[in-house]
Amino acid sequence: MLNQYQKVKNVIINYPHALLIILCFLYLLPSLTIGFIPDDVKFAVFYNDYGFFQNLKNIWLSPNEFFNKSYSFKPIIDSISLIEYSIWGINPFWYHLTNVFFHIFNVILIYQFSFVLLKRRELSFVCAVIFIIHPIMTNSMFWVYSKTELVASSFYLLSLITLFRYCSKEQLSFLILSQLFFFFALLSKETSIVLLFAQYCLVVWEKNKLVEKGRRCRILWKLAAGNILTVLIFSLFLISTYNQARFFITDNYNLSQFSQFLTNSINSGLSILLPFNYHWFETILFEKKYYLIVFIIPFFIRSLFFIYSNNEKYYRYIISFILFIIPIFFTSSSSKTGDTYLASCFFAIFVGAIIYRSYRKSKIIFLVLIFYASTLFLGSINNYKVWVDNALINKKLVNGLENEMNENPNFYTFVVLNFPSKINYAPTLTIDLEPFMNLKTNSNRRIINPVFIAHDNDIKPTAIHHSNEGFVLNACEESSYFLLKKKSFSPGEVFDINSGKIIIQKINKKGKAIRIILKLKNDLLGSNICYLYFDENTLQYKGFNFLDSTNKPKVSL
Repeated sequence: MLNQYQKVKNVIINYPHALLIILCFLYLLPSLTIGFIPDDVKFAVFYNDYGFFQNLKNIWLSPNEFFNKSYSFKPIIDSISLIEYSIWGINPFWYHLTNVFFHIFNVILIYQFSFVLLKRRELSFVCAVIFIIHPIMTNSMFWVYSKTELVASSFYLLSLITLFRYCSKEQLSFLILSQLFFFFALLSKETSIVLLFAQYCLVVWEKNKLVEKGRRCRILWKLAAGNILTVLIFSLFLISTYNQARFFITDNYNLSQFSQFLTNSINSGLSILLPFNYHWFETILFEKKYYLIVFIIPFFIRSLFFIYSNNEKYYRYIISFILFIIPIFFTSSSSKTGDTYLASCFFAIFVGAIIYRSYRKSKIIFLVLIFYASTLFLGSINNYKVWVDNALINKKLVNGLENEMNENPNFYTFVVLNFPSKINYAPTLTIDLEPFMNLKTNSNRRIINPVFIAHDNDIKPTAIHHSNEGFVLNACEESSYFLLKKKSFSPGEVFDINSGKIIIQKINKKGKAIRIILKLKNDLLGSNICYLYFDENTLQYKGFNFLDSTNKPKVSL
């Protein structure tokens, strides 16, 4: 048994990068089957009006019109998307492949950083594997737009690794390189400004020979000068190109609302520590009280052991925990789980380090943590299944609509009454659907989606019929509801929308609208308009019939 363990250990020590690349690529293969989802096709809409060089110029030198649409300053990400669009068009496979490449690169960087910090190759390998199997990663990998997180995290990690080298050798070239990566991280995502705190954390807390006491002050002063220069250059570049003094602290990062700010931070941290608040985990094992008992308490106890340990190396675990906390405090109020990608990098290092040390010190804690890691893996697999299943449905949504548009060339306007916006907690392509379909069909016809239906669990059929009042849409009370701006409704409420108005008829126990009346505007009623509904049983589009006497649409289900 010991011989087998030693053989495995030797393979890990001798071929860590190759093993991680193979493991990560195999693990991410399902992501290559996923199409586009919300925010993914913005690039196509933006870039289609101009040529490559004009778009590149707009991104870097005159981005005002561009950023008024995208609400961000990410020239490196926009440039990568532009190159992809110029080569691959709107084929989602290649965009997901690019994300896979960056994710694999980050896995290698996590291994390297863990080794620099913790000094053990097998431990570094465990940290990288924890990162691979974390459920948060699936949300990042299946969303093309998460390239922002992937690329920014790459530069973030590279900056810290080169800073380590600077502390070790005190060569100015490594400090310059570290600041250059910092600058690139800012150009990928403005919230990378938190790297400032991470850099100082490393220098101040590093207690081995990398930073001797007599050198620490000198290194800190040079680092401060480099940081000031980097942030100043970035700020001047941002102001000169954007013509605004806008920085990363916007309404989403409002420090004046401290309570909300703190709540967002806690929620983001818990989404990484306990990523089981979705899918079957929620109903089978993990109620909040069990979270507390099974996970939080052992982590707390284990941390106390580290803090009060006589082992002089405990501070390295604290560093990894602090590096995990730093990005959490700058998570936006509109954050999705994919926005916690960077924090998850250091969370994986922290958990991996604790598991490794628990194996040597406490078998009980070790078994608990192994169970925790196993649930991460199972959650990740389940999350993958949900995304893959949703991808198949999403492709039918998009491809079916494309076929209907091609088969009905005489219609200029297409009204889709029950386009699903969410299936099994994962979003579909609803944002920018119309311009995206225009690109696919090489036409400029209207697509009207007056109502979106959210399916929280399995997709269920939505009953649709027409009365004198308008379209009556009735969702399954158990798993579906109509996605409007409000979170809860009252029967009788009326909402004006671009295509008409919606009257709430029935709500479920959570206040979600499950039966509504849709009254379309007069210009959207007539025999010259193609009405479609998505049959959620067959995953096919079907058309509507008309009553000759009233010239109003009638659904035949």
